[in-house]
Amino acid sequence: MKNRNIQSSILFLLLCLFIGPLRAEVYFTVKLVNSPGHVAKDIIVLNFDEIAPVSFNDSMATYIYKPEMATNLLIVLDRSTRWHSFAWINPDKDNVQLIVDFSQRKVSLAHPKNWDEVMEVYNDFFDNDQRNKADSVAGNFIAANPDSYFSLWMLSHGAAFENKALRRKLFNLLDQKFIDYPEYKEVKADLNARRVPKMGEAFKEFTLQNADKSVFDSKNIQNKIIVLHLWSNNCGPCVRGMDDLVKFNTGLDQSQVAFVSVGLDEDMAKWKEAPSTNKIKWTNLWQEGGLYGDLCMNYNLRAIPSFIIFDKDKKLQVIIEGEELSSIQAEIDKLLK
Repeated sequence: MKNRNIQSSILFLLLCLFIGPLRAEVYFTVKLVNSPGHVAKDIIVLNFDEIAPVSFNDSMATYIYKPEMATNLLIVLDRSTRWHSFAWINPDKDNVQLIVDFSQRKVSLAHPKNWDEVMEVYNDFFDNDQRNKADSVAGNFIAANPDSYFSLWMLSHGAAFENKALRRKLFNLLDQKFIDYPEYKEVKADLNARRVPKMGEAFKEFTLQNADKSVFDSKNIQNKIIVLHLWSNNCGPCVRGMDDLVKFNTGLDQSQVAFVSVGLDEDMAKWKEAPSTNKIKWTNLWQEGGLYGDLCMNYNLRAIPSFIIFDKDKKLQVIIEGEELSSIQAEIDKLLK
């Protein structure tokens, strides 16, 4: 229970989500009190990318962050012990200052806002394994503030994860203006459509369009190992790994292995024209809905790239998250024996 309220965030930090354009610059400073000296440059601010300070000395580090929307930053204050804290950053605010007292091992905001105060109380209960009290704090805030993005954020990052009935009740209170937010879709999927697959279960047949809009029917794959590759041009690791994936694919025995890539780009036309899409010479398909489409929901995929491998009888063998080509090859070799 010590993984705080950011249960799923760490996965999203390591793998790829769909990220929109950045819209604002926020100056964010970390003030060090009773510090051991020369530590400001070692502070790490993490979310989707590591942020380096634009200036620092022994008592102050200054960063420029460009959030698309209100964002809960993860700040690692001590590399060796991974001592960390969180702070809310809003695009319409500046001069956010986090005060770090090393002697008391305490972190606070110079001018805390409502969200930060609620989060501090929530985290105290959560870290002491008092989930019911933590959920009560979240529930009270959501009920009073159904139109607050923070309400949505708490539901998608820890609140009431273990009490599905409560989570559904709180979710139904949310303002419908959030309906197109990724976090809203994520919670809705968890409550209504997402399932956890079992190893050995049958392949989920599908029909999807390729780049020329002709239809591919997976039922035509027979007596082959199947590797489903879920990816997107909006995913940095997916794009960076495409050349290696192309090289990897040329070494596969196409008579034994059916390699199928499924693009999860939001717009099919843009997916079709993207350079990485056109590097794919094997079966190359597109599915609407991205991470909330049928395949991702059926196999509980929350991040990409992901590879789902089935044996020749179309039974699920393994799901590999990340561009682990050596692991994919090892699984194929095992199934070919």
